[in-house]
Amino acid sequence: MKTTRWMQGAVGLAVIAAAVGCQNRPPQQKRFGDEFAADGQPRSVQNVIDAQAARGARADATLRGVHFDGEQLNTLGQQKLDLMLHDAAPAEPLVVYLDVRPASDARRLAVVAYLRDRGLKDSQIQLEAGPNPRSTSSAADADAAAKSIQSQQGQGPSSTLMIAPTATSSNH
Repeated sequence: MKTTRWMQGAVGLAVIAAAVGCQNRPPQQKRFGDEFAADGQPRSVQNVIDAQAARGARADATLRGVHFDGEQLNTLGQQKLDLMLHDAAPAEPLVVYLDVRPASDARRLAVVAYLRDRGLKDSQIQLEAGPNPRSTSSAADADAAAKSIQSQQGQGPSSTLMIAPTATSSNH
């Protein structure tokens, strides 16, 4: 009986000590996850995503038919140009490839006008017809590179999947 009362008392004191200890945490001490950024504030992960999107848009640098409504640059095309402008890597001039058919002067003028509105001068804008030659690759080149890597690693150029025979058991 004495042991039970002693244990109840010890448990009670432990609960009180834990409750008092939690209440006395200094206000300047923060635990992970105590505060979240307010809605609309940029988060560091979003900054990384935005930087990667800008770098990708600049690397591709190609406007296609989906970026135009008729002869006018649509919002998708405007967004791509804005991403290209926000890439941190310097580009003088900014090269934009127009992979559209027909490649009309009106579409070229729409792109130039949009970039001028964003503060670029004519000397900072270069338009090229067709797709960006640096953003495409040949499947044959990729296959040759893969075979080269395989041969350097001591593997044969074959990409055949080897299947081990299964053992059969017989119940006699």
